[in-house]
Amino acid sequence: MSDEQIMNEKFDTGSVFAIAEDILKRTTHIVDSMVQQGSQSHEEKLEEKAPKASFSPTLYKLIKTLFCELMACRTPSEQTANETTKSILTKLKSYPWDAKVLLTLVAFSFEYGEFWLLAQLHPSNPLAKSVGILKRVEAILEPQGLIHKYKKEIGELNEQTKETLKVIRSILEFEKLPINNTKDVPAALSTAMGCISEDVYRATITTIVACTTQLSCLTSDEDKKQELSTFADKSKSTLENLKKQIKLRNQQIEAYRKLEEIIRAPTEIVAFLKELIFAKDDVQQLFDGSTETLVSIDELKNKNVLLFFSDLNISSVDDMISILKPIDDEIRKKDYHYKILWIPIVEQWSDDERKKFDTLQPKMSWYIMKYFSGPVRGIRFIEKKWEFNNSPILVVMNPQGKVEHQNALHMIQVWGMRAFPFTEAEEEKLAKDSNWIGDIMAEIQPSLHDSVRDGSFPVSFIKKCLVKKLDLASEAEVEILLWG
Repeated sequence: MSDEQIMNEKFDTGSVFAIAEDILKRTTHIVDSMVQQGSQSHEEKLEEKAPKASFSPTLYKLIKTLFCELMACRTPSEQTANETTKSILTKLKSYPWDAKVLLTLVAFSFEYGEFWLLAQLHPSNPLAKSVGILKRVEAILEPQGLIHKYKKEIGELNEQTKETLKVIRSILEFEKLPINNTKDVPAALSTAMGCISEDVYRATITTIVACTTQLSCLTSDEDKKQELSTFADKSKSTLENLKKQIKLRNQQIEAYRKLEEIIRAPTEIVAFLKELIFAKDDVQQLFDGSTETLVSIDELKNKNVLLFFSDLNISSVDDMISILKPIDDEIRKKDYHYKILWIPIVEQWSDDERKKFDTLQPKMSWYIMKYFSGPVRGIRFIEKKWEFNNSPILVVMNPQGKVEHQNALHMIQVWGMRAFPFTEAEEEKLAKDSNWIGDIMAEIQPSLHDSVRDGSFPVSFIKKCLVKKLDLASEAEVEILLWG
């Protein structure tokens, strides 16, 4: 079998991980017991279950190849570990990232598990004793041997092995959520989900390489050891971030399903908005730009709400503020049961994003969703169902939570308050009843409105109008021909 065939072997990640996890759980348990010299603190019983997977000859050869690569990394340094990682990644270039890290873990478990299995069997099994001599197991176990000399280092290596196993378990759990649960997760949501950085995978493989090097250093009783503290810090940080991302992703999947259920049978707008905006533990309040106070979201009960979604691009949001300000003033003056709510869409808040928010907020007299802990709960719903893609949109909802217009910004740009109540039905009516080209031109230069009717307007102004409103004409699929 060629090397290319070996390096393209397909396998089930779940089954293969189950084998590696079983080996490393049992091995770390043995090491804990030996290091603690039978301390009762590690007398937990591990579940007895035989792994279901079996290795194909090709997969076995691949693992042996990686095992040899790991064992070749003898010099204890971060640079050497990085170089070995590059070599492993070259060999596994045809595999996805989760498979790369998993196969490396399996190769490590092969060595780590075998060594400590021999150590466990050494007192009672002659064959294990003889093989153990070749692997220097006896040097670890003899009275005042290496297990006593390097008790701290062996314990640290074992803890790092446990932590690395947790990281890879979380990686596979993260990757599994949108990809393998296609029956449970909407297809639209799957494509919107983020992914794990390649740096996380690369750092995890480098950590496995460092652990293998440290095992070799300890069993060989070398003066120089592999420093694991930097890897431990990285693993801890990675695990915390992965857990947060898994939790967030589960919340987004749950929110997406719930919002779809509500939108199919709308009953009340506040119930929908709570599900759209807030995480379960959030204080459900909005900032009122007109009074500069916090108010309950229940203030929107029995109201029609214009949901203004945007990123924090100051110039584009400023343009929308200038368009929406007259609308907000008018609906306040006439006491219409309409409210505007700005919901900035930010994946991850930074100091720079907060500064932009603080610049924009004082310019708004309407309700504002003020939050800095993470994206709004229903961000994927907003992106997929309402096609938000950073450009501002204005979704109009009635008091029952029914969408009356998926994006009313264009009609408000053209007709202003004449577009009230900003529904799709009203937009169709206005488009039929009014001279929309005249309305566009009047927006740029009011004196042109009458000229449109008698055909006496200059061509240069038409071109100016078309440049400014090209997106509107394009969206309406209108072809405009000029003569002159």
